[in-house]
Amino acid sequence: MKRLFTLIVFCSFSLVSTSQILVHNDFTGYNGLSSTIAPGWFYSWNDTAATSRSYYTSAGSCGISCPAYKFGINGAYVITPSFSNADSLRFYMKGNGSFQPNKFHIYAGPDTMTWTLLRTFDSIPLASQIVTLPIGSAYNYIKFQYQKDSLGYNVGIDDVSIFSGIFTNLNPVRKFTASIFPNPTSGMLNIETGTFQPKSLSVSVSNVLGREVKNLQMNIPSAYYQVNLSDLDAGVYMVHVKSEFGEFTQRIVIRK
Repeated sequence: MKRLFTLIVFCSFSLVSTSQILVHNDFTGYNGLSSTIAPGWFYSWNDTAATSRSYYTSAGSCGISCPAYKFGINGAYVITPSFSNADSLRFYMKGNGSFQPNKFHIYAGPDTMTWTLLRTFDSIPLASQIVTLPIGSAYNYIKFQYQKDSLGYNVGIDDVSIFSGIFTNLNPVRKFTASIFPNPTSGMLNIETGTFQPKSLSVSVSNVLGREVKNLQMNIPSAYYQVNLSDLDAGVYMVHVKSEFGEFTQRIVIRK
C-alpha cells in the first residue's frame, strides 16, 4: 500500500511537471538491522533495541506510512546512492520537540568525501514538515547528519526523493512571500521564500533613519537563504527582500 500510494502521488505531480524520480527511499522493511538497509544507501547507526531502536513505527512519526528512520544519537548520518543531473530533494521530517538546540544538516557532494552544506535546521520542531531543497547538477550524493544535544530529542525522516526536472519545468511563480526569522536576532537571519527562486534574491537592510546599511545579492537558486547581520549595531532595522516575483519588507530587531 505504501509504494502504491507514493506512485499515485507522483503521477498526480507529473501532470504539472515532467519530472523524474532519480532516488527514492520510504524505508520499507527497515527494522534496525544493517541487512534491511535499502540498496545503495548507507545508515551509520542501526539499532534494534526496544528502548533505542533506529526507526519509528508509530504513525505520528512517519510519512505516508511506517517505518521512518530515526536519528537517535549524536553524529548519526545517512548517505544516498549515487545520482546525476538532479535538481531537487524532498523529504518528510519530524522532531520530538525542541527542548534543546539540536541541529540537522543536509549536505550535497560530488562524492562521499567532499561535502557542501545545503541547509541546517536548528531545534527541529515537533510538527512534521515536508522539506524541498534545490540541488546543483554538480552533486551526486546527499548526506543527512544529526547533531544531537546531550539532553536533546530525536529526529525522524521518511519518503526521501531526489528529482530531476522539478524546478526546470515549473510554471513561473505568481506570488512572492517571505518569512524572516528569528526576530529578534543576534545577527544571523534566515529568509524563507514562499516558493523557489530560480534567479537571484536582493536583500537590503536600512536603519531607522532610512539609510541603507547593507545590500546583498544572493545569486543562488533556492527557497532558503541566510544573511549575517552580526556586524551591525544593536537596534531596529528594516529588511527589504526583492526577487523577480515581487518584494517584501519586514521590521527586525538586533540584540547584542
